[in-house]
Amino acid sequence: MSNTQEESCCDCTDGSYSDSRATVAVAEEVRNSFLNEVHLNKVANLRGPNTLLCQSDQHPYRPIVLKFFPRNSMRFLRETRAIGRLRHSNVIEWLNTVPHPDFNLVVYSYCPYGSLASHIGQLNFGTICRYVFKISHALFDIHSRKIVHGDIKLDNILVDAELNPRICGFDLSECLPPVQNHIEGRRGTAGFIAPEMDLDPIGRYDGFKTDAYSLGAVLVCLLFGINLTGRQRDLASLINQAVWPTRPVDLLLRLIATNLLTPDPQLRWDTRQLVQVFTDNRDLLAEFCGDLQPWLYTNPSMVPNLHLINNLTEEEHEFSYQEQSDIL
Repeated sequence: MSNTQEESCCDCTDGSYSDSRATVAVAEEVRNSFLNEVHLNKVANLRGPNTLLCQSDQHPYRPIVLKFFPRNSMRFLRETRAIGRLRHSNVIEWLNTVPHPDFNLVVYSYCPYGSLASHIGQLNFGTICRYVFKISHALFDIHSRKIVHGDIKLDNILVDAELNPRICGFDLSECLPPVQNHIEGRRGTAGFIAPEMDLDPIGRYDGFKTDAYSLGAVLVCLLFGINLTGRQRDLASLINQAVWPTRPVDLLLRLIATNLLTPDPQLRWDTRQLVQVFTDNRDLLAEFCGDLQPWLYTNPSMVPNLHLINNLTEEEHEFSYQEQSDIL
């Protein structure tokens, strides 16, 4: 079976398109035997039977996450190729990779506050702005290293002990050569998949633009307090139908959502353009997110004439995006 065919298989448990072999759990007795060998205690299952939260008697206050993969899993190869190139404060912290005769294992730091899926409808507006800002910069860093994530969604963005978002789940990623932007075969999770992938499931796509669309879907979920997992929708139309408030920061978010979710990948923003817009509006965002200067790139000079008004309207009013969730 080719790699493209493997990635087109649907894992019906979460709507994701992936390597079909990755859905096979490493045998529990094999996992338990390994834990005994390395003196680790299982605390809980995370994200299925192949991902365990563990701690050792020697370091009981530093839990770690063990992610098991079957031998010869394409997902393991994709994950390790990508994560080994990344060192970003908003990407999951990779600790080790352990080969074993019966399985492959990746060790990560533990993010105690779970994924963004568990926080939908509970985040204040300032936190949403800060999370979107940091996730966008992390994804820009990933793309700048010629890595397509392939499965940006709520469940693949964790919240660490310092309440910072961290992108994880690189097992559908692809490391591209310097002159290539395209990936082959549909991948990702229903609800966050770019529309061009639905139109042609076995085609070639600009992987950086499909990731950008998925990021736009995450933004919609955070703003409107919904989880789109498993629900493929026309998000561009939904954004246009929503009643948006008129504060400059809301206009900025609408601009971002509209340009990330445009159905035409040639017109869709990529993460470089997104970072430029954040840079142009640093003062406006700081009103809601605090000091963002350490996170801003200097002189990206990528997108001209996209500045918004950088001062709040005289009559600033409160608005709950969740009030609009009924149209989604």
